[in-house]
Amino acid sequence: MDLVPRETTPPPDGCPRKENAMVDIGGGLRMNSGAWIHIQGHQKDSLFVKDLILGIWPKEQLKNRSLQGNHCPRFLDLPAKTPLTPWQLEVVR
Repeated sequence: MDLVPRETTPPPDGCPRKENAMVDIGGGLRMNSGAWIHIQGHQKDSLFVKDLILGIWPKEQLKNRSLQGNHCPRFLDLPAKTPLTPWQLEVVR
């Protein structure tokens, strides 16, 4: 039996296709199915995680947040940034 890669396997005939359908990627976090399929197609773990994070949080929001909300030791005069949402971060982990 030949296996077909997941990216090219079509859905069953009885399954309706929706262009903008949302899929649950874990913990109740939903993402556009097209974006999720694109993210799953990455061969490298680093690209998978990068695109997954960009799919959850917009770039502008990531610029103003930190992983755990800790104060940056390099820039002592700047206030600590807001931490990323814990339940969304848990989905990434």
